[in-house]
Formats: sequence, C-alpha cells, structure tokens
Amino acid sequence: MSDAYKKILESLGMKGAYTFYSCRSFYVNERLKEGVEVFTVAKQTGHSIAICNQYYAKLDIQSRADEATRRTYGKKRADEGESLF
Repeated sequence: MSDAYKKILESLGMKGAYTFYSCRSFYVNERLKEGVEVFTVAKQTGHSIAICNQYYAKLDIQSRADEATRRTYGKKRADEGESLF
C-alpha cells in the first residue's frame, strides 16, 4: 500500500509532499473543525483523548481568533445594532 501511495503522489508531482501521518493529521483537524466530538476522533485514529486535546486544541483557538481579538470599544456592532457604551 505504501508503494502505491508513493507512486500516486509521484504521478501527481507531489513526491514526498504528504505522508500517511500528515494525512491522518489532516483528517483529525478536519473532523474537529466540523465539531465531531474529541472522543470519537480519538477512537477513530487511535489517539488518546489527552493527545487530541494536547495537539489539536489549538484548532479551537485558531477558529475563534476573530472573537478573541475583536475590538469594539464604543463602536456599534453590526450584529447587535447598539452601542457598547
């Protein structure tokens, strides 16, 4: 299977670009972004829940960056239609 995978990547001009591990990591990232429970993803990939939380918790932080860095000092928020002060 590994040789076939390598041949496919080579035929696409992507030799060495992606490993099985990086594909697995991509899968975990995408499932967690979709809101799949950590327990389910951990079970599917053979991770422990602790490892999922340790390495993939940053996804939640990254996906909420706008919320965490939004500046609304005295401005009207379009979604609320009212002044904050």
